[in-house]
Parts: sequence; C-alpha cells; structure tokens
Amino acid sequence: MINRHTALVNYFCDLIKSAGHQVIRETQLLNEDQDQNGGPRSDFTTKRIDITTGRQRHQHYDVTVTNPASPSYTKEVKTHAINGAAAQRAHQFKMRKYSSFVDAQDFHPLVFETFGYWSEEVTNLVRCCCHQMEDASGTPYSALYNYWISRLSFTLQWENAITIMERADFAKLQDEKRNNSKSRWRDYRRESLSIK
Repeated sequence: MINRHTALVNYFCDLIKSAGHQVIRETQLLNEDQDQNGGPRSDFTTKRIDITTGRQRHQHYDVTVTNPASPSYTKEVKTHAINGAAAQRAHQFKMRKYSSFVDAQDFHPLVFETFGYWSEEVTNLVRCCCHQMEDASGTPYSALYNYWISRLSFTLQWENAITIMERADFAKLQDEKRNNSKSRWRDYRRESLSIK
C-alpha cells in the first residue's frame, strides 16, 4: 500500500513538473505554536501566484487511497449504495486533520478509491496542468488530458494489482518460513515496469 501511495505521488510530481512548476516533496506543516518536529506533512507542495496580492502562495497536496469495501465504510457511509461516499469521507477527514496547520484554500486532498473513483480535486489538478502544458507546447488539450488521465488510471490499477499479488505471496512466504523452505519470495514490484 505504501508503494501504491508513492507511485501516485510520483505521478502527480511528474504531471506538475511537465506543466512547468516546481514541486517540493514531503513538506512539514507547522502552525505558530509548534516546533520543527511537530505537525503532519503534505505529500508535495507547489507555488502559485495569488491574483489579489501578487504573492506566491504554497499549495499543499496530500494523496489518500481508501477502500470502499471495508466493513466500517459499508456500515457507516453506505459505500455499497452511494458512489464516491468513501472518498468523500476520506476528504472530510483530511480537511479536519490539516485545518489547524494550513488554510483550507491552500490544502488539497487528492483522494482515490481502490475501485477507480477519485475526487474532484484530482480532476481539477490534471485539467489545470494540461491547460498549462497546452499553452507552453501547443499540443492539443484533449490529447494531453487523455494521456494523463489514462496514465493515472493505469497507475492506480497497476498498483492495486501489485498489492493483491504481494499479499498473496506474503501469505505463501509465511507458510514457507513455517515449513523451513528455502524458496525465495517472488517480488512483483515495479522494477520491470518503466513508465515514461
């Protein structure tokens, strides 16, 4: 699951860099009462110009992947009946968690469900970056948007598949350890995959 999260963060960093912006990974968020060791971290941070003041404002992003089939979600928020309910719940949780550290307009949770649904913030970020890439490169927006959305969908489903296979292999590894087997645990991770 950590690898899936990292792959999605890497995707967004590539997207934002392709749009011509600087990205800072793992930014510490502090309020006035905290020292340098306290507070949560955003997964990545960018800068944008505030139209009203002309100053650069940091925009903090945090990626979350949630499973709508988990028992707590199906009982509490009826994810089996409401499309995107798990993502909405995770979005609200992130906003509450970060509200004391950063202004709501400067924090954007990028929420995914394991079945493929993602929050509106994800779509908005991809659209914004694709418009900026179109202005810079002249490549049609539709082609850019189709490429980046397809790549995002592929990344999420690829990482879901790896997670399932690694869980199955982990169970096999535990059995082999119990039986003192010297067989090596197969590694399904992304070393053989090169996305450009």
